[in-house]
Amino acid sequence: MSKCLNAYIIVAATFLLLVGDSLFTTGMFIDGLTYSNIAANMAEGIGDMWHPVHSDSIFPHFYEHPTLAMWMLSLFYRVFGTSLWVTRVYAMLIVLITALLILRLWKHTGHGADTGWLPLLLWILVPVVTLSSHCILLECTMAVFVLSAVLCMMHNSPRRWSRFLWTALGGLFLFLAFLTKGFTGLYPLAFPLILWLTDTLYPPSGRQKQTLGKAVLQTLVLAASLSLCGFILAICCPEAWDYLGKYFSNQVVGGMKAPVVDSRWYIIVKFLKQTLIVFAITAVCLIAAWLTRGKENQTLPSKEDRHTFLTFLLLTLAGVIPIMVSTKQRDFYILTVFPFLAVALGSLVHNAIESWLSRAGRTFNLATTALAVIAVACAVWLNASYYGKPGRDIALQNDMQLILPCLEEGEHVAIPDCMREEYSLIYYYYREKKISLMPVSDMEDTTLPYRHLLTDGTPTGLAQGHFRKVPLKTERYNLFNLQKHKTSQI
Repeated sequence: MSKCLNAYIIVAATFLLLVGDSLFTTGMFIDGLTYSNIAANMAEGIGDMWHPVHSDSIFPHFYEHPTLAMWMLSLFYRVFGTSLWVTRVYAMLIVLITALLILRLWKHTGHGADTGWLPLLLWILVPVVTLSSHCILLECTMAVFVLSAVLCMMHNSPRRWSRFLWTALGGLFLFLAFLTKGFTGLYPLAFPLILWLTDTLYPPSGRQKQTLGKAVLQTLVLAASLSLCGFILAICCPEAWDYLGKYFSNQVVGGMKAPVVDSRWYIIVKFLKQTLIVFAITAVCLIAAWLTRGKENQTLPSKEDRHTFLTFLLLTLAGVIPIMVSTKQRDFYILTVFPFLAVALGSLVHNAIESWLSRAGRTFNLATTALAVIAVACAVWLNASYYGKPGRDIALQNDMQLILPCLEEGEHVAIPDCMREEYSLIYYYYREKKISLMPVSDMEDTTLPYRHLLTDGTPTGLAQGHFRKVPLKTERYNLFNLQKHKTSQI
């Protein structure tokens, strides 16, 4: 096999190794459970894109995020069923599309396919990328639209009207990014001005220079395209704007008042921690390139490479810094910036790597072929060994498999009020059998019947004679048959 093909295979195998302990397990991150349950409901006719529903126990009306990604997943569920493995296939398809868009972006910046594996490797080495890749996080789908928008903005047609059309298409992709996760997907609006700044510092030789006037005009076209998309949606689907208004009130405004972190610098610290390994690799390669530069500096970054690096580094920061406005911050909120950072860092070291590979002989080729075969074998073995295992929430899932046969599909099950915030428990039971776990105090205020009580072993003050424990060999959770309907002594 060629060195280029070996590199791509090793990158793919590395990704599968990094996700090997979770890709084929039954456990899911809590946000992914939420979105996949809502998508499954949409597929079965319970709610729709503008009236998303989770369950009676939590989010009977979901206004936390725009719902395009959940609706897209629901299409998969309608065609292939709501199995967990369909969820994984959708997640891996999003990863594949993102990887192809990164390769396209790499080509747009003047690099060849023979080094396209380099930004892919730097991308997957960011820990949060692989940790989130199979979790159905909204940011994963949003990355597809953000990358597509930037690629449209980079289209360098000699015809002005063609450039306007491509920019307008970029605005459409930004609108789709907004419908996926809201305002965090709009940072590429800064790209035209970033390109003007970097073109001023490093004037391009193979294309027209971005002037300030062109940058402002392109930004206006993007804004007009976004506004037009919003206007068309408002005319064609008034329910959409009603939903988005509630989302803005609940999540955007409400999120400002509900801090998750103590410091607004949290996202910067997380960004630096997540990218430490890729910055370290880049630094080592640059030092080695300097030491092996030769008379013509053939291994050092060219002017075009420095232009690419600065452009996409600034775009990366444009996606990270605005998150500081809110104290509701998580590291996966910035998932969409890492493809741009990978291209930026890859552009600094690709000359050196190409030079080193060109001097590598047959022995090196045989070694990389062997490494590719071993990496693939290890990836297959690791994923197969974790197939069907819980992966995470082990005690919860093991107990659930014992308890579920005792419960009916769609049943309402009471839980003590102290378990109100055990969200993973609530989401798992709904995923498996659409069982709504509801705090007893909430059940007492409704006419909903229930026949079972689920507890986590903490004292509940149940009156003797009101319940009977179901004899199951569970580790943490206990199931009870209620002897008196809707007892309040819990």
